[in-house]
Amino acid sequence: PPTLILKQSVPYVEKYPSIPAPVGRLDVEAAFYRAAAESGADGVTSYLPEMLHHDPEERIMCLEDLGEGEDMTSAYGGGAEVFGPDHRSALLGWLAALHGINVEDGGDDDDVFSNTEMRVLNHEHIFDLPLRPGNGLNLDGFTEGLRDVASEYLDDENLRAKAAALGRIYLGKDPGGKRSVLLHGDFYPGSFLSSSDDGVKVIDPEFAFVGPAEFDLGVFVAHCCFCGAGPAEAEKSLSAYEADFDGSLALAFAGMELIRRLLGVAQLPLPAETSLATKEAWLKQGRDWIMAWDS
Repeated sequence: PPTLILKQSVPYVEKYPSIPAPVGRLDVEAAFYRAAAESGADGVTSYLPEMLHHDPEERIMCLEDLGEGEDMTSAYGGGAEVFGPDHRSALLGWLAALHGINVEDGGDDDDVFSNTEMRVLNHEHIFDLPLRPGNGLNLDGFTEGLRDVASEYLDDENLRAKAAALGRIYLGKDPGGKRSVLLHGDFYPGSFLSSSDDGVKVIDPEFAFVGPAEFDLGVFVAHCCFCGAGPAEAEKSLSAYEADFDGSLALAFAGMELIRRLLGVAQLPLPAETSLATKEAWLKQGRDWIMAWDS
């Protein structure tokens, strides 16, 4: 018989057990899979595991096992063939199809897609904590000298104001973006599976919510940079997304993702030899993209 995947939500973040997380996030993931299935869009469902059962009382979900595929985080170590132009184009094509799903029609899952608790948690770790003076993070434990580099960014009141403005858009407190759509919410290589049999798959939509398309796009662009693409190449990759979006806002979100992955808690599995100069260049690019956005 085929193997299955069982997921259960626990009240903390798996990678960071000291950080509490809402147990209702599995309901969001289940709603996401239902919305994809009910949309009838093969271009969306073909990239996702099939949800076979969801028990909200026990916080358990049963999913199709996608087999021997591995996530794409090896691309941070220079695995260009893992997250190359073909994969990027395919994933952005999938994202455009996802963003085309209509979920604001009075259905049962409308409320769950506000995903307020997860957004509040994510907001702190993206838009607030990384640039908060005195946040207590031991940045030199990641890369020697990073603390001194970071001080320039933590002391930049204009940058922090822009980050706060982006955060308000993320939380839905201020308008922003060309379209409000169903987002994956964590669209980066850790959520992508690569399989020689089935190509690319997308998993773990527990951060999904209805919000600006530019957020998913910005996160994706930032991780193109972390995987070896230059800023111009990363920006150009967005041409594969065949739907309307605000390029300046997408790049501002990309800048925020660059900064938070370097100065925040959620560090990436970057190669140990990643230099301080490389991180400085990414931080500068992030700030440039954020400051270029006309908030």
